[in-house]
Amino acid sequence: MEYINYQTQDQWQGPASQQSPIDIVLEQTTPRPLADQPLTVSFVGDQALTRDPRSSGDQFIGAGTLTLGNHHYHFLRLHFHDHSEHLFDGQRQDAEVHFVYQDDQGQTLVLAMLGIRAADGEAGFDFAPVINGQAGSAYLNQFFANNQGYFNYTGSLTTPPLSPDVTWVVLDAVHPFSSGSLALIHDLFADNYRAPQPITVPVYHYYESGK
Repeated sequence: MEYINYQTQDQWQGPASQQSPIDIVLEQTTPRPLADQPLTVSFVGDQALTRDPRSSGDQFIGAGTLTLGNHHYHFLRLHFHDHSEHLFDGQRQDAEVHFVYQDDQGQTLVLAMLGIRAADGEAGFDFAPVINGQAGSAYLNQFFANNQGYFNYTGSLTTPPLSPDVTWVVLDAVHPFSSGSLALIHDLFADNYRAPQPITVPVYHYYESGK
């Protein structure tokens, strides 16, 4: 299996606009109440996530659902990026996990979770059982809280063919990842992140007021 080369990403061919990832600058986003478009995530199944090697990177296949407002999606797979692809106010984080979904019309949604190394004495999110084939989809439920704020925009896949019209949901909280998880992600997927692209669409920030 030959993986794509991130060192030659400036030669990747795709649409000129509506590309991902982006640098999300908070003061340039449009705030909206979370109640206007609530986010619900659920995973089901105890059978180990299936590892599916692809040229764009190893995928981990599972089952679950996501509801964005009144729009329903089915969970397909997740994958990992060593260092985050999305930036918050110009700052890159230690890792990013992409949870890929599709609706009944074949439209793609990607939920992105950014991670930073857990502080000393803090357990942090442990993705090692997922990568090592020891965890089922239901294991992922522990990583998601109710009333989670997020950024929402329309972008693209971040690997060739860089297809547009992808709905992005980027969680606005940076979560602590265990040092073991980050080490494993780095060993297996070193520096597999795309540079931020020009912002050509509105970015909305859905969050609970008062937080």
